[in-house]
Amino acid sequence: MAQPDDKTCPLDPRRSFVIKKDQMQVIALTDRFRVEGTAHFIPQARISDFMNRADIHFIPLTDATLSDLKTGERIYAASFFCLNKSDVVVMIPKDDLA
Repeated sequence: MAQPDDKTCPLDPRRSFVIKKDQMQVIALTDRFRVEGTAHFIPQARISDFMNRADIHFIPLTDATLSDLKTGERIYAASFFCLNKSDVVVMIPKDDLA
């Protein structure tokens, strides 16, 4: 059986595809929840760049927590969490909170 090479199979499963991303601790608010976690953006991208991209519908977060916006009660924690961008009212870097 022939083995794929770079010319015939650009997505060779034997190759590792890693895209370097910048990590940023963020807080996102929806109408019901506060979500905290680590967002992963392309290098030098701003939150607004990411939020304004029409082709991206979900925000991947790692080490995320979901809390009730009114009570502050922690509802959920996960090592990986996808947040629907259309539900986000505001997202800020956690470091911007004094």
